[in-house]
Amino acid sequence: MAAKSRLAGHAGIPALVEAGGPSVDMHPWAALVAVAGTPAPVVEKLQRDILTVLGLAEVRDRASLAGFEITPSTPQALRDRLHADIAL
Repeated sequence: MAAKSRLAGHAGIPALVEAGGPSVDMHPWAALVAVAGTPAPVVEKLQRDILTVLGLAEVRDRASLAGFEITPSTPQALRDRLHADIAL
């Protein structure tokens, strides 16, 4: 697994460096996006609803079993992440 440490949902799978590989810290991500010009109230409602769903234990458990760590964000943080990844 390309992470600095083992994932909670997969504690039996060693991180790449533990298995003798190089030290790699990968952070794949996914995001829900809306078209430019979407009204702010719509974006804000989507943000609230998404946070509600991502806070559900069932959703978090299923994500963990699939090897994902849920880290909710904000529209501005996503913009910052996109700009940082593009620069990288």
